[in-house]
Formats: sequence, C-alpha cells, structure tokens
Amino acid sequence: MLYAIVGAGSGLVMGTLPKLIADLVPLDRTGTANGINNIARAAGSVVGSQLAAAVIASSISSGAAGVPDSAFTTLFWLGAAAAVLGAALSPLAVLGAAPASSARPAERELHA
Repeated sequence: MLYAIVGAGSGLVMGTLPKLIADLVPLDRTGTANGINNIARAAGSVVGSQLAAAVIASSISSGAAGVPDSAFTTLFWLGAAAAVLGAALSPLAVLGAAPASSARPAERELHA
C-alpha cells in the first residue's frame, strides 16, 4: 500500500513539474530548465539511496542476523525531515517569479 501511495505521488509530481517549469521560464530556455530539473532529480535519487545505504550499513553490528528496525526508523525520519524541508522551501522557488510572458507566442496567435 505504501508503494502505491509513493508511486502515485511521484507520478503526479513528475507529470506536473515540466508544465510548471514551462510556465515560469522564457520559451527559449524551457529545454534547459527541464534538463536541469532532470539532473537535480537524478542527483537527489543518488544521494538519497546512498544515504539509505550508509545508514543501514552503519547500523548493522558484526554477527547480526539482519538490519535492525532502528535503521528503518532513522531513514523514515530523515525522509520525513527532507519532505518537510522541501515543502517549506518550495514556495521560495517560485516566489516573485512571474510567468515568462503573459501569453506564449502560440497562445497569442490563438487569441488574435
């Protein structure tokens, strides 16, 4: 069930970010801005997975039969802190950013 929630949330975010980016940057910079978004997302995934591996590896004691529950609890709280931080900082990313133009050239042609 948890994976379904995470999957649905990821799908909603990944589908709306390119549109948000396209609305906020000039038309000739849309590809670059979306590329930077993809790079940041990939780098975040790499850092997150390596952080999880480090937490799990550091929590395993010699001779232990498995990973202790405390490792997963720590990872949960780290993930929750990252989510809260992201939610708190995300409005700052678009604060004061006006759309690149009131209407894109294609939209202006449609309304003309």
